[in-house]
Amino acid sequence: MGELVAPGGWFLGLLWCHSRSGGPPFGSQPEQVSQLLEGAGFEAEV
Repeated sequence: MGELVAPGGWFLGLLWCHSRSGGPPFGSQPEQVSQLLEGAGFEAEV
């Protein structure tokens, strides 16, 4: 994903942070989102 964003560009996502089982919308945790984005080379602002 990081290869598709220009240097200094932004990647904007709308994510639902909740712990309910099932979905949609499927949930996530802020820490998990930060870890995944930073692992892909992004600077996460959650």
